Amino acid sequence: MRHRFYLTIPILCAALSSAFAQLPFTLTAQLPKGMNGQKVYLVVYGDYTDHIIEKKFPAVVQNDQFTIKGAINKPLELAVLNIFNQDDRLSGHTTVALEAKNNRLVVPDNTAVKNILADAVIADSKANEINHTIDLIEHPAKGPNIDSDKGYRDIEKQEINILAAYPNEYYSLLKLYVIASKNDIINEAEDLPLSVFKTFSPALQSSELGKIFLEETTATRNSVRLSSPGSQVPQFTVLDDRGKLFNTASLKGSPYIIGFSATWCVPCQAHQPTLLALYHKYRSKGLKIVYFNMDNDVVKWQNLIKNKKLDWINVSERTPVSYSKIAKQFNVHSYPDYILVDKTGKIVCNEKDMNDARLEEYTKQVL
Repeated sequence: MRHRFYLTIPILCAALSSAFAQLPFTLTAQLPKGMNGQKVYLVVYGDYTDHIIEKKFPAVVQNDQFTIKGAINKPLELAVLNIFNQDDRLSGHTTVALEAKNNRLVVPDNTAVKNILADAVIADSKANEINHTIDLIEHPAKGPNIDSDKGYRDIEKQEINILAAYPNEYYSLLKLYVIASKNDIINEAEDLPLSVFKTFSPALQSSELGKIFLEETTATRNSVRLSSPGSQVPQFTVLDDRGKLFNTASLKGSPYIIGFSATWCVPCQAHQPTLLALYHKYRSKGLKIVYFNMDNDVVKWQNLIKNKKLDWINVSERTPVSYSKIAKQFNVHSYPDYILVDKTGKIVCNEKDMNDARLEEYTKQVL
């Protein structure tokens, strides 16, 4: 039996780009004395995420204050505010819900707090009120006998319940999307994000993000059925290791294995030689392998291909594992994971704990 690497945070599908026009914002802050000359950086995320950087805005503290003006692509974006002292050490940081309007940051003069922005708030902002309430949720302790995955799931349920109390706020929809897209809503027990979404105002549900939320969560719910044996394999287009587009439609008439792996996944690397040997044994009979790299370290990935002589089809979305849209499409939760497809494009097997002997047995059946 192969050892597998299981994600503690399930898959998140990548968000779609937006067609919003540039919307102006202003962020002003009055800071405690003694911070003049410190550098300020506002990091704004985009594409409905909490990790894809859209823009960075710099400023310098003068007269115990600073002002940042700019534009964002949505009515509201998630952002992080960082302040560095003269030694370039981080002296303050906080998350904010940056709205396309005047955002007034209030920083209490609390020298006992190491992070000078720990208690900072955006005044008169319902979005940041929600954000602050969520930040107050106590996170689970860590330890060998603690189920951290369950702990974080419980936190997410608490977060979602907080969002349910604000059904008219755009931030509620944005935060719900971030939470839901990090998880696989594939059964009734995990339908909380979808049920809360249906309680949001009609305006939120019909917004661009609302439509994306509904489309992607519905697609995730269907991923189990669509990726099961007997189903026609979902097609996808992705970049290969040379930067060229690859589409699975080009494999029509050939049996192939889709392998999901990652450069940081120890079990994946341990099993790689066995899979490579299987490929070399049967490639003369038409077997193809599409080896999917599940991380965004392109240099490490390309070096691995060269050093291990991986002469099959190497592809990657070039995104962190938890944001892979294609892995979500195939209901992939653990690594390595292999999906065998026959010459007609039908999935023959998609067994999460399949051993090497069974993989070869299934492979011989489709040649």
